[in-house]
Amino acid sequence: MHVRIPRTGLVTAMLLALSNMAQAEASIPVPTAQTQQQAEVATVASHDLAQFIQRTLEKGDAALAGGFPLNVRHVDELRGAKLGTGFPVFTIDARRLVGGENDLSAMATPTGSWRFMIVAGAQPIGMATVDKVGGHWQTVAFGAATLSQEVSANLAAHSATADGQFRFIRIYQAESDLLEFGAPGTKRPRYALLQSAQHALFPQREAEQAAPMHATQLMNQEDFIEPLRQAAQANMAPSHGSGR
Repeated sequence: MHVRIPRTGLVTAMLLALSNMAQAEASIPVPTAQTQQQAEVATVASHDLAQFIQRTLEKGDAALAGGFPLNVRHVDELRGAKLGTGFPVFTIDARRLVGGENDLSAMATPTGSWRFMIVAGAQPIGMATVDKVGGHWQTVAFGAATLSQEVSANLAAHSATADGQFRFIRIYQAESDLLEFGAPGTKRPRYALLQSAQHALFPQREAEQAAPMHATQLMNQEDFIEPLRQAAQANMAPSHGSGR
């Protein structure tokens, strides 16, 4: 579940603290221009997260009724919540995939959207989605609690083997999320198929899928590109939204 975030309010001590923590979390090496954009987007996400936390704390545990977007049982757990790793969202044009191109890494292009992990007590509890709206960065949703567990588990398991280099790739028409490990263009990347991709590409294995908090085994693109191509082709009618 996601919650839509309005733009409001004053900068508070909580805002400043979250902003500092967000910048400290930027541990994934990225090009300078992207690093600058990440810092700008992180400041916005910190601002909006702090305001969301403040509003939720004011309402108390009643705010958790009806499907709260973050994975907490009591609002007090939000007092220590902060931004974690941030990353741009990439996608692959299904027309190129279905058309026979075979290099997933080369086909991946940025969507312009960013995701930031939200952590509390060192545990992932959700994500913040930041898009450019009317020329300004804005947090458009909080949610994706299960996805945050998957991403966190796979980054912990695999980032060291790829020198910290990874990309989050969402192929909308195939309803599949992947984590690509390895620096694009420098060595052959490998991929972690998240639960959406496992379900879409290998439904017969669903009973064997790892729980979200556990990492999946890395795969070469040859191990799944044909099922990915078939899934994209089956859903080539209007593009699916980014609702997860």
